[in-house]
Amino acid sequence: MPLLIPFHLIHLTLGGSYFPLALTRSLFLSSRSTIKHLVLTFQTQHSLDLRDLILSCIGSLPALESLTDWCRSTPDFFVLLPNLPPSLVTFGTCFADKVQLATLSRSLSLVTLPNLKTFRFLYLGKVDLETNSIGVQLLNWFKEKGIRVEYGFDRKDLREEVSLSASPTLVVRH
Repeated sequence: MPLLIPFHLIHLTLGGSYFPLALTRSLFLSSRSTIKHLVLTFQTQHSLDLRDLILSCIGSLPALESLTDWCRSTPDFFVLLPNLPPSLVTFGTCFADKVQLATLSRSLSLVTLPNLKTFRFLYLGKVDLETNSIGVQLLNWFKEKGIRVEYGFDRKDLREEVSLSASPTLVVRH
């Protein structure tokens, strides 16, 4: 019997092991029409059912403006990309495979995301793209489309900083 959720979520973070799959599925499905910000933190290999649910439903999230995907493998990323909804404004990806930049470039040119304004590489740095001819072509493509490129490690609010203080205590900030 499906759970009835008496509210709709605007921001949802899905992690594969945080809640039982039935609860996660119910939260996601009951809020499909209202989710504006979706963060995926689950490891796809640990939650195949949730991965498949996201792949089958992501294109039908009419209000989705922001998607941050921290853990998708490169092959899984290429399956997700053509399914993204046209409402997407900001897309953050953990894609960091410099060998697959040509595939990324081709895949992005085939996707229609008319509202996309920001593409954020969470793990790939600016130098990784600027020192690679395909990366330079990709950056030019983003520029031509008017899409701002951000790099997760350049933004303090998107990275984990690890620093040593004067004492031997390790400080981790999120």
